[in-house]
Amino acid sequence: MLNIQEKILSGVSTCEEECLTIGNQLKNKRMEKDTQDKYNQLLADKVRLEQQNQLKDKLLHMIGHDLRSPLGSIKMILDFVDQKIIDPLSADFQTMLPELADAADEAFYLLENLLYWTRIQTRRVSSQPEQYSVRQLIDKAITTVKRSYEQKEIKILNQLRGDYQIKVDEYLFLVVLRNLLSNACKFSKGGTETTIGLTESPDHLIIYLRDQGTGIKDDDLQKIKDPNTLFSTYGTNNENGNGLGLKVSQSLAKIMNGQLLIESQPDKGTTVSLLLPMEREEQ
Repeated sequence: MLNIQEKILSGVSTCEEECLTIGNQLKNKRMEKDTQDKYNQLLADKVRLEQQNQLKDKLLHMIGHDLRSPLGSIKMILDFVDQKIIDPLSADFQTMLPELADAADEAFYLLENLLYWTRIQTRRVSSQPEQYSVRQLIDKAITTVKRSYEQKEIKILNQLRGDYQIKVDEYLFLVVLRNLLSNACKFSKGGTETTIGLTESPDHLIIYLRDQGTGIKDDDLQKIKDPNTLFSTYGTNNENGNGLGLKVSQSLAKIMNGQLLIESQPDKGTTVSLLLPMEREEQ
Protein backbone atom coordinates (compact mmCIF):
# COMPACT_ATOMS: atom_id res chain seq x y z
CA MET A 1 0.00 0.00 0.00
CA LEU A 2 2.81 2.37 0.92
CA ASN A 3 4.57 1.56 -2.35
CA ILE A 4 1.47 2.52 -4.33
CA GLN A 5 1.17 5.85 -2.48
CA GLU A 6 4.82 6.63 -3.14
CA LYS A 7 4.34 5.93 -6.82
CA ILE A 8 1.26 8.18 -6.93
CA LEU A 9 3.08 10.98 -5.10
CA SER A 10 6.09 10.56 -7.38
CA GLY A 11 3.83 10.75 -10.43
CA VAL A 12 2.14 13.90 -9.15
CA SER A 13 5.52 15.49 -8.46
CA THR A 14 6.75 14.60 -11.94
CA CYS A 15 3.55 16.01 -13.48
CA GLU A 16 3.95 19.24 -11.54
CA GLU A 17 7.55 19.55 -12.70
CA GLU A 18 6.54 18.93 -16.32
CA CYS A 19 3.70 21.46 -16.07
CA LEU A 20 6.10 23.98 -14.55
CA THR A 21 8.61 23.33 -17.31
CA ILE A 22 5.94 23.71 -20.00
CA GLY A 23 4.65 26.86 -18.30
CA ASN A 24 8.15 28.35 -18.25
CA GLN A 25 8.65 27.45 -21.88
CA LEU A 26 5.35 29.12 -22.85
CA LYS A 27 6.25 32.15 -20.75
CA ASN A 28 9.64 32.37 -22.43
CA LYS A 29 8.03 32.10 -25.86
CA ARG A 30 5.58 34.87 -24.98
CA MET A 31 8.46 37.00 -23.76
CA GLU A 32 10.40 36.25 -26.93
CA LYS A 33 7.36 37.19 -29.03
CA ASP A 34 6.82 40.42 -27.05
CA THR A 35 10.51 41.24 -27.40
CA GLN A 36 10.41 40.54 -31.13
CA ASP A 37 7.26 42.65 -31.53
CA LYS A 38 8.87 45.54 -29.66
CA TYR A 39 12.04 45.17 -31.74
CA ASN A 40 10.02 45.20 -34.97
CA GLN A 41 8.16 48.30 -33.78
CA LEU A 42 11.44 50.02 -32.96
CA LEU A 43 12.77 49.16 -36.42
CA ALA A 44 9.59 50.54 -38.04
CA ASP A 45 9.86 53.73 -35.94
CA LYS A 46 13.53 54.07 -36.90
CA VAL A 47 12.72 53.77 -40.61
CA ARG A 48 9.85 56.24 -40.27
CA LEU A 49 12.02 58.79 -38.44
CA GLU A 50 14.80 58.41 -41.01
CA GLN A 51 12.30 59.01 -43.81
CA GLN A 52 10.91 62.06 -42.01
CA ASN A 53 14.43 63.44 -41.48
CA GLN A 54 15.27 62.94 -45.15
CA LEU A 55 12.02 64.65 -46.11
CA LYS A 56 12.74 67.50 -43.69
CA ASP A 57 16.28 68.00 -45.02
CA LYS A 58 15.08 68.02 -48.62
CA LEU A 59 12.24 70.38 -47.73
CA LEU A 60 14.48 72.86 -45.93
CA HIS A 61 16.89 72.88 -48.85
CA MET A 62 14.09 73.52 -51.33
CA ILE A 63 12.40 76.17 -49.18
CA GLY A 64 15.67 78.03 -48.73
CA HIS A 65 16.21 77.98 -52.48
CA ASP A 66 12.63 79.01 -53.31
CA LEU A 67 12.63 81.89 -50.82
CA ARG A 68 15.75 83.50 -52.27
CA SER A 69 13.98 84.62 -55.44
CA PRO A 70 10.96 86.49 -53.98
CA LEU A 71 12.88 87.90 -51.02
CA GLY A 72 15.68 88.93 -53.37
CA SER A 73 13.20 90.86 -55.55
CA ILE A 74 11.72 92.63 -52.53
CA LYS A 75 15.17 93.52 -51.17
CA MET A 76 16.37 94.84 -54.54
CA ILE A 77 13.39 97.17 -55.00
CA LEU A 78 13.56 98.42 -51.41
CA ASP A 79 17.31 99.02 -51.82
CA PHE A 80 16.61 101.10 -54.92
CA VAL A 81 14.16 103.20 -52.92
CA ASP A 82 16.51 103.49 -49.95
CA GLN A 83 19.40 104.59 -52.18
CA LYS A 84 17.10 107.06 -53.95
CA ILE A 85 17.67 105.35 -57.28
CA ILE A 86 13.89 105.10 -57.57
CA ASP A 87 11.39 107.63 -56.30
CA PRO A 88 8.54 105.76 -54.52
CA LEU A 89 6.12 108.35 -55.93
CA SER A 90 7.32 107.94 -59.52
CA ALA A 91 5.57 106.10 -62.33
CA ASP A 92 8.51 103.66 -62.52
CA PHE A 93 7.95 102.57 -58.94
CA GLN A 94 4.23 102.15 -59.57
CA THR A 95 5.01 99.70 -62.37
CA MET A 96 7.16 97.71 -59.91
CA LEU A 97 4.40 97.38 -57.32
CA PRO A 98 2.72 94.32 -58.92
CA GLU A 99 6.10 92.54 -58.99
CA LEU A 100 6.69 93.51 -55.38
CA ALA A 101 3.23 92.24 -54.39
CA ASP A 102 3.77 88.95 -56.27
CA ALA A 103 7.11 88.39 -54.55
CA ALA A 104 5.58 89.13 -51.14
CA ASP A 105 2.67 86.76 -51.83
CA GLU A 106 5.01 83.99 -52.97
CA ALA A 107 7.16 84.27 -49.86
CA PHE A 108 4.16 84.56 -47.54
CA TYR A 109 2.29 81.54 -48.90
CA LEU A 110 5.45 79.46 -48.99
CA LEU A 111 6.12 80.23 -45.33
CA GLU A 112 2.48 79.59 -44.47
CA ASN A 113 2.66 76.12 -46.04
CA LEU A 114 5.91 75.45 -44.19
CA LEU A 115 4.28 76.51 -40.91
CA TYR A 116 1.30 74.21 -41.50
CA TRP A 117 3.59 71.33 -42.50
CA THR A 118 5.59 71.76 -39.27
CA ARG A 119 2.42 71.88 -37.18
CA ILE A 120 1.05 68.81 -38.95
CA GLN A 121 4.24 66.85 -38.14
CA THR A 122 3.87 67.74 -34.46
CA ARG A 123 0.09 67.12 -34.51
CA ARG A 124 -0.69 70.71 -33.55
CA VAL A 125 -3.32 71.38 -36.21
CA SER A 126 -6.98 70.95 -35.34
CA SER A 127 -10.15 71.72 -37.23
CA GLN A 128 -12.56 74.32 -35.78
CA PRO A 129 -15.58 74.00 -38.11
CA GLU A 130 -18.26 76.64 -38.42
CA GLN A 131 -21.05 77.24 -40.89
CA TYR A 132 -19.98 79.06 -44.07
CA SER A 133 -21.21 79.79 -47.56
CA VAL A 134 -19.30 77.61 -50.04
CA ARG A 135 -19.60 80.27 -52.73
CA GLN A 136 -18.12 82.96 -50.50
CA LEU A 137 -15.20 80.73 -49.50
CA ILE A 138 -14.47 79.84 -53.13
CA ASP A 139 -14.66 83.51 -54.17
CA LYS A 140 -12.24 84.42 -51.37
CA ALA A 141 -9.77 81.72 -52.48
CA ILE A 142 -9.98 82.84 -56.12
CA THR A 143 -9.19 86.43 -55.08
CA THR A 144 -5.84 85.31 -53.61
CA VAL A 145 -4.66 83.85 -56.95
CA LYS A 146 -6.40 86.22 -59.36
CA ARG A 147 -3.27 88.17 -60.30
CA SER A 148 -1.32 84.99 -61.13
CA TYR A 149 -4.07 83.80 -63.44
CA GLU A 150 -4.29 87.18 -65.16
CA GLN A 151 -0.53 87.28 -65.74
CA LYS A 152 -0.61 83.88 -67.48
CA GLU A 153 -3.92 84.71 -69.23
CA ILE A 154 -5.66 81.66 -67.77
CA LYS A 155 -9.40 81.86 -67.16
CA ILE A 156 -11.08 80.63 -63.99
CA LEU A 157 -14.55 79.27 -64.72
CA ASN A 158 -16.65 79.13 -61.57
CA GLN A 159 -19.40 76.61 -62.33
CA LEU A 160 -20.90 76.61 -58.86
CA ARG A 161 -24.68 76.67 -59.23
CA GLY A 162 -26.63 78.15 -56.34
CA ASP A 163 -25.03 78.14 -52.92
CA TYR A 164 -24.53 75.78 -50.03
CA GLN A 165 -23.84 76.19 -46.35
CA ILE A 166 -21.05 73.91 -45.20
CA LYS A 167 -19.60 73.28 -41.76
CA VAL A 168 -15.84 73.60 -42.21
CA ASP A 169 -12.73 75.24 -40.79
CA GLU A 170 -12.43 78.41 -42.88
CA TYR A 171 -8.64 78.79 -42.67
CA LEU A 172 -7.84 75.14 -43.42
CA PHE A 173 -10.31 75.15 -46.29
CA LEU A 174 -8.84 78.31 -47.81
CA VAL A 175 -5.26 77.01 -47.53
CA VAL A 176 -6.25 73.81 -49.37
CA LEU A 177 -8.22 75.59 -52.09
CA ARG A 178 -5.58 78.26 -52.63
CA ASN A 179 -2.88 75.60 -53.00
CA LEU A 180 -4.96 73.70 -55.55
CA LEU A 181 -5.70 76.85 -57.54
CA SER A 182 -2.02 77.86 -57.47
CA ASN A 183 -0.93 74.44 -58.73
CA ALA A 184 -3.50 74.53 -61.54
CA CYS A 185 -2.15 77.91 -62.63
CA LYS A 186 1.49 76.91 -62.29
CA PHE A 187 1.15 73.81 -64.49
CA SER A 188 -1.16 75.33 -67.14
CA LYS A 189 -0.25 77.30 -70.23
CA GLY A 190 -1.67 80.67 -71.19
CA GLY A 191 -5.00 80.66 -72.97
CA THR A 192 -6.30 77.61 -71.09
CA GLU A 193 -9.09 77.35 -68.52
CA THR A 194 -9.37 76.15 -64.95
CA THR A 195 -12.83 75.04 -63.90
CA ILE A 196 -14.04 74.95 -60.32
CA GLY A 197 -17.36 73.41 -59.41
CA LEU A 198 -19.32 71.40 -56.90
CA THR A 199 -21.14 68.08 -56.92
CA GLU A 200 -22.49 65.67 -54.33
CA SER A 201 -22.25 62.03 -53.31
CA PRO A 202 -24.46 60.36 -50.68
CA ASP A 203 -21.95 61.18 -47.93
CA HIS A 204 -19.83 64.02 -49.26
CA LEU A 205 -19.87 67.47 -50.74
CA ILE A 206 -17.28 67.41 -53.54
CA ILE A 207 -15.48 70.57 -54.66
CA TYR A 208 -13.50 69.85 -57.81
CA LEU A 209 -10.85 71.75 -59.71
CA ARG A 210 -10.17 70.78 -63.33
CA ASP A 211 -7.34 72.31 -65.35
CA GLN A 212 -6.09 71.92 -68.93
CA GLY A 213 -2.47 71.75 -67.87
CA THR A 214 0.45 69.43 -68.45
CA GLY A 215 -1.02 66.59 -66.42
CA ILE A 216 0.86 64.11 -64.24
CA LYS A 217 2.49 60.82 -65.22
CA ASP A 218 1.42 57.70 -63.29
CA ASP A 219 4.84 57.28 -61.67
CA ASP A 220 4.85 60.89 -60.52
CA LEU A 221 1.29 60.58 -59.24
CA GLN A 222 2.35 57.69 -57.01
CA LYS A 223 5.17 59.85 -55.62
CA ILE A 224 2.68 62.62 -54.88
CA LYS A 225 0.46 60.18 -52.97
CA ASP A 226 3.39 58.79 -50.96
CA PRO A 227 3.44 60.62 -47.57
CA ASN A 228 7.21 60.13 -47.28
CA THR A 229 8.08 61.53 -50.71
CA LEU A 230 8.28 65.18 -51.67
CA PHE A 231 7.82 65.40 -55.43
CA SER A 232 8.41 68.67 -57.25
CA THR A 233 8.82 69.98 -60.76
CA TYR A 234 8.83 73.33 -62.59
CA GLY A 235 5.72 75.06 -63.92
CA THR A 236 5.02 75.93 -67.54
CA ASN A 237 6.78 79.29 -67.10
CA ASN A 238 9.61 77.70 -65.10
CA GLU A 239 7.93 78.64 -61.83
CA ASN A 240 9.54 77.02 -58.80
CA GLY A 241 7.76 73.98 -57.43
CA ASN A 242 8.48 72.27 -54.13
CA GLY A 243 5.52 69.91 -53.72
CA LEU A 244 4.82 71.25 -50.24
CA GLY A 245 1.45 72.84 -51.04
CA LEU A 246 -0.11 69.60 -52.23
CA LYS A 247 1.42 67.64 -49.37
CA VAL A 248 -0.02 70.11 -46.84
CA SER A 249 -3.39 70.08 -48.60
CA GLN A 250 -3.64 66.29 -48.43
CA SER A 251 -3.00 66.38 -44.68
CA LEU A 252 -5.38 69.28 -44.00
CA ALA A 253 -8.14 67.52 -45.93
CA LYS A 254 -7.80 64.54 -43.56
CA ILE A 255 -7.83 66.85 -40.53
CA MET A 256 -11.17 68.22 -41.82
CA ASN A 257 -12.44 64.60 -41.97
CA GLY A 258 -12.26 64.71 -45.77
CA GLN A 259 -9.88 63.57 -48.46
CA LEU A 260 -8.17 64.75 -51.61
CA LEU A 261 -8.52 62.74 -54.82
CA ILE A 262 -6.27 63.34 -57.82
CA GLU A 263 -6.94 62.17 -61.36
CA SER A 264 -4.60 63.13 -64.16
CA GLN A 265 -3.39 62.28 -67.64
CA PRO A 266 -0.21 63.65 -69.24
CA ASP A 267 -0.94 66.52 -71.64
CA LYS A 268 -4.68 66.35 -70.85
CA GLY A 269 -4.86 68.06 -67.48
CA THR A 270 -5.61 67.25 -63.87
CA THR A 271 -8.75 67.06 -61.76
CA VAL A 272 -8.40 67.40 -58.00
CA SER A 273 -11.46 66.77 -55.82
CA LEU A 274 -11.85 67.83 -52.21
CA LEU A 275 -14.36 65.57 -50.46
CA LEU A 276 -15.88 66.92 -47.27
CA PRO A 277 -18.52 65.37 -44.98
CA MET A 278 -22.09 66.13 -46.01
CA GLU A 279 -22.97 68.55 -43.22
CA ARG A 280 -24.69 71.31 -45.08
CA GLU A 281 -28.06 72.84 -45.87
CA GLU A 282 -28.98 73.91 -49.39
CA GLN A 283 -30.25 77.46 -49.71
